[in-house]
Amino acid sequence: MKKTANLLLMFTMLIVLILSGCSKEDGSTEQGINEKDSTAETVTMFLAESWPSSIVDPSWTDPIAKEITKRTGITVKVTTLKSDNADAELNMMMAADELTDIVVAYDDRKTRLISGGFVRDLDELIEQYGPNIKRNLGPFFDNWREDDGKMYALGNWNWNAPTKYALNLQINTLHMRYDILKELGYDKLDRNGEGNSFITVDEYTRLLDQVKSRYPDLEPALIEGEDAYKTMIMSTGIQSRHNTVFENGKGYYLYNNPYTEKAIAFLNKLYTGGYIPKGFASFKQEENESLISNGKVFSTLGNVPGLSNSQAALSESNDERRMVMFYLIDNPNVKSIFANGYWGIGGPSIMVSKKSEKVEAVMKLFDYLATEEGSLLLNAGVEGVTYNRVDGKNVPTDEVAKGYAAWDTNVIKKYGVGGWFNIFPSLAGVDKEGNANDINAQKVFEDDKWVVYNNMDWKRFSYTQIVSGVGDLKKENNPEAFEAFVRINGYAKDRMVKAIVAPDGQTSKKEWAKAVQQMESDGLAELNKALEENWIKLAKALNKDPEKLNQVEADK
Repeated sequence: MKKTANLLLMFTMLIVLILSGCSKEDGSTEQGINEKDSTAETVTMFLAESWPSSIVDPSWTDPIAKEITKRTGITVKVTTLKSDNADAELNMMMAADELTDIVVAYDDRKTRLISGGFVRDLDELIEQYGPNIKRNLGPFFDNWREDDGKMYALGNWNWNAPTKYALNLQINTLHMRYDILKELGYDKLDRNGEGNSFITVDEYTRLLDQVKSRYPDLEPALIEGEDAYKTMIMSTGIQSRHNTVFENGKGYYLYNNPYTEKAIAFLNKLYTGGYIPKGFASFKQEENESLISNGKVFSTLGNVPGLSNSQAALSESNDERRMVMFYLIDNPNVKSIFANGYWGIGGPSIMVSKKSEKVEAVMKLFDYLATEEGSLLLNAGVEGVTYNRVDGKNVPTDEVAKGYAAWDTNVIKKYGVGGWFNIFPSLAGVDKEGNANDINAQKVFEDDKWVVYNNMDWKRFSYTQIVSGVGDLKKENNPEAFEAFVRINGYAKDRMVKAIVAPDGQTSKKEWAKAVQQMESDGLAELNKALEENWIKLAKALNKDPEKLNQVEADK
């Protein structure tokens, strides 16, 4: 009996072991491959920027993260910034040769990773491992290439139908109070005609005169200084980005181009004429927010710090008591401007480390997320958790939709919606049936009439993406120009603001003339020459005409 019992026990244990090892049809165990004891392959990622670090839960346990692992067999060990000093943290990693498999970085930090040889050229990897990346994101590759023609980073999203579903259009140009424009009977307020979202400098000045006369308690305009100057430069229709201006294939330093004196003279005229608060140059964000949210400002020229945070408070009691956006143009002949705060394509930021031994897994992850299925997951989340199917349409849950619209980071982190698609490559536009992958942006766009209002004319008349020609301005390649750039950039903004706040036009001219003289002695000619050469080099790498490198529909 004892022997029989032992045999039965052994048989029972064998059956249990066999059943516990059985797999489901999709190849995963009953527990799912995202459990701790799974065989999921782990890749590492460092978010070397405060923005992505602030919008995701690095534990990789939100619904989207779990589902990515379930579908791909890949989990991501995420490292976020531990301090406010992103440069120091990234430098430490590079010095110790301890970079993660994936690195996310913008602007100067991205440039250092590329110039230092820490990240891989992606073209060969895409050919080998990324058929979906090539098929679905290929049209945007030229926008993501560096001055050497190579692509080291992928953009984190793109809109393939931006006029239909574009959520965040913070135009770096002109914001004016809708209710006051309505009281003044402004003829372009309803935006019925093509180009009605454009306003010339002369039109804007006349509006400021009316406001100053009729509303003596209002500040006609609030500016930050540098941003207002950039807005005036962009109003001419030339391309400006990363302290660089390009026109007709020629490069200029931002603070010394053919339009600089005119821009400074206009801002000085506003200042001396009492259109701008006298202490604007020293205002902190809290002071700007107080002025705007309490209805003490008619317009902002450029994006002043605190502008977006003040909008909700400003319009809380009256929907029309808000600031709406217009494109400022130098004259009626300007057809194209660069809307600095809006991107039709996510800037390239996600890179693969050269020391990574898991390149194939990283590319497998990227390639899946670049499919329609992967992009829907990244943008909309998990069906039944963050959205539901209602009459054949994907509809976000109320909690997720409201959290996304208000950009509640607690909700963003909890569900992963809005977070991961700002990091990984994906399709954020519309699918083949015309439905947005980013269903939360779609809902905001459809529900909020002001979002639609602020999107008028932008696709036809504005640059949605511009290539920077400053990327190759590296110390090892062009030391004289690089040193000049560092020296001049250290004081140019302050000298420009000093010229703006001069007591009169003549003094303003003299102030700026002294600044130009200082820039010239610090190597301005070398800097401009390098910028022009970089632009031509980039155009050659992309096999394009330097004068038509960024051509928009209105120019064709």
